Amino acid sequence: MPGMMKEQRKSLMNQYNALEMEYKKLMDNIPKGGLSKKDDDRRRELQLMLRQLGSDLGEMEPPDKQFP
Repeated sequence: MPGMMKEQRKSLMNQYNALEMEYKKLMDNIPKGGLSKKDDDRRRELQLMLRQLGSDLGEMEPPDKQFP
C-alpha cells in the first residue's frame, strides 16, 4: 500500500502546485482598482482549496514527521 499513498501524495502535490500557480498569476495581475467580484471570489476559492490540500498533505506524512 505504500506505493498507493505515494501516488496519492504525488497527485495532491500536482493539484496543489497547479492551484498555487493560478493563485500567483491572479495576484500578480491585480488591476489598480482592485480585483473584480468574480476574480475576488476565485481568489477566496483558491485560498480555501490550497489550505485544504495543504492539510490533506500534512495528514499523509508519517506520524514522526507531522507537526505537533
